[in-house]
Amino acid sequence: MEFISGLSKEFLFTSATFFFLWFLVILFLFIKFIIGCKIESKKEGVEVISIIKKRSKEGSKIKLFFKLLGLTLIIFLLVFLIVIFWMPQGMAPPAPNAVIRSNLLQINSTAEQFWFSDEQGSYEGLSDELRAKDMLEELPGCSAEIQEKLGYENPQEYQIDISEDGTAYLAWAPLCNYCESEEEIIYYCVDSDGYAGEIELDPFDPKNRGEFRCPVEKSEEELTAERDDSIDYMWIEKEDKLNEQQFGKSYIFTLEEGKSLIFEKHEEDLTDWKGDIFIGKDGENHYIKKDVDIYGPGGFSYEVYSTNKSGYLILEHGHFYEFLDAERRKVVATIFSDFSNFWIEGTSGKLNIEFDMDSCKEKSPGEIVILDGISINETTVFNFDEPFELTCVYPDGIGSLYDPDPTIKEVNLSQDLSRIKLILQAGEREEEIEFKK
Repeated sequence: MEFISGLSKEFLFTSATFFFLWFLVILFLFIKFIIGCKIESKKEGVEVISIIKKRSKEGSKIKLFFKLLGLTLIIFLLVFLIVIFWMPQGMAPPAPNAVIRSNLLQINSTAEQFWFSDEQGSYEGLSDELRAKDMLEELPGCSAEIQEKLGYENPQEYQIDISEDGTAYLAWAPLCNYCESEEEIIYYCVDSDGYAGEIELDPFDPKNRGEFRCPVEKSEEELTAERDDSIDYMWIEKEDKLNEQQFGKSYIFTLEEGKSLIFEKHEEDLTDWKGDIFIGKDGENHYIKKDVDIYGPGGFSYEVYSTNKSGYLILEHGHFYEFLDAERRKVVATIFSDFSNFWIEGTSGKLNIEFDMDSCKEKSPGEIVILDGISINETTVFNFDEPFELTCVYPDGIGSLYDPDPTIKEVNLSQDLSRIKLILQAGEREEEIEFKK
């Protein structure tokens, strides 16, 4: 029975249908041989007269029926055996693995619903939610046996790992392997980045943990190509400024798909600049930030811009530029820039960017300083072929220290900060600077 249960429902249904159709054929032949019909017609109409005649060779016809029935059973058995023995020997009966894939995809769907329903946009508490719905305990026995051999703490359950800050998760289970000669274990894995597929690396292995992504083994060439393809400079490039609507203490920016970006001040008192930022849709509020300064001396201090990447926005606030993934309600990168400090912070850390030059604060007005490169985290990453010559203007005053004043005109980067492109402008001259880890 364990072997039969491993067969796919589609195969069993097809076999049963095949047998049933053959049975109908034999039944039709039996009735045809046993029963005769005669139809007589009359002028006034048609009268159907059924005449059942017993044939003199009734016994022989019944024998013929059973011979045909036996032949049918033999044909059915042959088809059954051919399908079974012609199955690829390395192929697992699909039913348990189909269950594993289906359940993990359902876990992934439930996780995203959980994330969107959480005000802070977090996966914290997801494990308890899945256990309450009995979604972690429906692991097929063949997969549980593999997990037990691997030393998993709860081998009877689907495995799930959630980051401490609740921003990422992954869930997985080993697929059942019916080929005894095959030692390699294949896992099915889903994660918060949207990956869903088979992997060969064990997510439980300590060297694969910590990133909370399905560990996919790839060559260096594949990784490089994938990283380059994923670099979309356009996504943080400004497009159009969005217009806000003010309703009482709230400033509302209308987005796509019935969503709104809302800045809501706590108090009417102008001395209190604090408020909350959230996405509103269908009467629900999904918070991005709470208790942040959304006002300044001149009133509401945010400007919102669309970008070339759908669902991403730029929020400008003083010296801060925040790149918001409105779909996931998450600030994925922040840029801060003033006269003496410039840094970028993303999901993988923080980069301090500095101009390689002397400060005018130590010079007299009219003296020349040379800007010959850019450093990131105190390491020079770019040297200009032709250095910039800058004149010190107001070393002790308010305003720009240099003429022309070097500024970062544009910043393009990948979300993981593995690649950055800056456009430095000083007067009429512009230089493009590209940095790749």
